[in-house]
Amino acid sequence: MNLNDLQAAATFLSAAALADPVLALCSSLAWLDPLVTQANTFLDDFETPYIDTDDAWLNIAFGWDIARRCFPAVYAETTLALRKGASEAQISSQLCQGINQHLGGVELHDLEQLHFGLPFFGMGIDVTSPEFFGDPDHTPLVQLYALFDVTVGEYTIPEGYHQAAQVAHVLAYSLRETEDTHYGNLAWLLDWMFAQTGNTAADYTDNDLFEMGLEPLPWQPDEIEFNAQMHTEAAEILTCAQQGMTTLLNDSALQTALRANIETIAPSMRKVNRYDFSDAHAHRLAKRIRWPDRPEPVDANRTAFDAEGLSLWGADAA
Repeated sequence: MNLNDLQAAATFLSAAALADPVLALCSSLAWLDPLVTQANTFLDDFETPYIDTDDAWLNIAFGWDIARRCFPAVYAETTLALRKGASEAQISSQLCQGINQHLGGVELHDLEQLHFGLPFFGMGIDVTSPEFFGDPDHTPLVQLYALFDVTVGEYTIPEGYHQAAQVAHVLAYSLRETEDTHYGNLAWLLDWMFAQTGNTAADYTDNDLFEMGLEPLPWQPDEIEFNAQMHTEAAEILTCAQQGMTTLLNDSALQTALRANIETIAPSMRKVNRYDFSDAHAHRLAKRIRWPDRPEPVDANRTAFDAEGLSLWGADAA
């Protein structure tokens, strides 16, 4: 059989297949969804997806399969690029950019990260790190921890940190009861300082999660949505905390009131086991706290940041 005969046979078989409705439907399905014919997906070919490889095309296959499961539009774009003969670098870049559009607050830098689960960006405070507090954006926190008699950035958990965290919890509780936006932001600042926001991304650093042995979330649609919501919420919390820090640093009277309230509450913390501490204790102790009256904020009618359900993002869920 010469080349012309071979081409004619291929054309005949293609026409015959398209003439049959079932075969035509199968052909369309295979064209639109090439991976549908696989008995096992690329993800299923390994006992665990967390493998280390520098094989660029295996990484692309991994990303292509993840896109099929989680990002249909990205899967379709990748399939089209493969048919057009795009280079490995072009397809890798396209996959990264396409997936990043759906991650909300975190991103892939290269496809090799796919093997280690959903990317996580810890925004918490490392109270043991001099480098963290050396950042000009974080340096003012040293002064604020000092109000609680806590010295940070010395490579170890500060003495009195856990008791100070309980005090901060009571203060944050009382600040929210004022229903004042500025005081609400100050409450978020105290929560962030002592890793008590209830949001894993806002409370922990990447190193914290590694030391805790928590595995990254898998590439599944519901987990991707959860991860995106968690990081979006964490970014909102940090925005509130930064506003609270600005307010506090520029208001000496508020600093004085904060210090006075710390001194009011701190002695009571010695009588409460930190593992038994609860909102009931916070509610009782908050009655002893007084905050200066503040003028009605300009944005008083702004919808308050929703603190309900923050526990959904806690470390147990990650």
